[in-house]
Amino acid sequence: MERLTRPEKLDIDPQSATAFKAFNFWLLNFENFLRFIQVEEDNQRLTALLSMVSLRVYENIQDETTYTAAIKVLKGLYDQPVNRVHARLMLASRKQQPGESSRAYLQVLKALGKDCNCVDKTAAEITSDLIRDAYVAGLRSNEVRLRLLEQGVEKLEDVARIAITMEDAALKSTELSRDWTPRSDGPNNIPSDIIFIVKEKPHPWFCRDKNDLIFSASIPLAKALTGYTVEIETLDDRFLSIPINDIVHPKYTKVVAGEGMPLSKDPVQKGNLVIQFDIRFPDKLTPAKKKLINQALNG
Repeated sequence: MERLTRPEKLDIDPQSATAFKAFNFWLLNFENFLRFIQVEEDNQRLTALLSMVSLRVYENIQDETTYTAAIKVLKGLYDQPVNRVHARLMLASRKQQPGESSRAYLQVLKALGKDCNCVDKTAAEITSDLIRDAYVAGLRSNEVRLRLLEQGVEKLEDVARIAITMEDAALKSTELSRDWTPRSDGPNNIPSDIIFIVKEKPHPWFCRDKNDLIFSASIPLAKALTGYTVEIETLDDRFLSIPINDIVHPKYTKVVAGEGMPLSKDPVQKGNLVIQFDIRFPDKLTPAKKKLINQALNG
């Protein structure tokens, strides 16, 4: 009979969507087991508890001196707010497992659906949620996806802001590594890596967009209409003279191939230099100048 009532060891992942329910079910069975074997002293109950948990669970309660305190820690570990974004992703991505019947598969989906905590929403809110779920599930970066799921971010705008910020931070840093063997004569040495993270330093006149460099040239309206030569000092101390013979309008850009940043995987190749223009308009014009401009443009 004892063998039949003895529960399995507690080894529930606290990040699981059903962790709190599973823990409460385990605790009910465990305390029924303690009553069945007539363990009532606190120190004996603590000893029994420590023998019925996995190593990763044990590490959370190893310093507790009473059964009550240990159970309080475990409840705090498992009694966490349901991460609705994670629950919805789990629901959307859960597939029928090998050997799992259609009936059992449906029951699992229903259990996951309860954790989604769905409420009445407008069509626009439902659409936003669907876009958010697809966005999180489709991200190529596992690091970004895990950060969003850990934080339980629910608004599409916040999800996009965090993802874009993390992506930009990754683009503005370069990770370099090389093989390195620890200095030891031991026979079990395993070569590992030294990782250097090089972060981008702001530049006075260039901005970086992946492998391209962006330069903003300020030119007067007259030069925008009649032609201009942009003088640029490069990162390697060269001077470029870029003639602009086109009409420069507010959305005009000039692309100079091969004058951007070296590609990390092939430093011989470079991105582009993209010149944007800030056109300076005069503060005022005399009637005579207005007449001349009107004649020149409409004559």
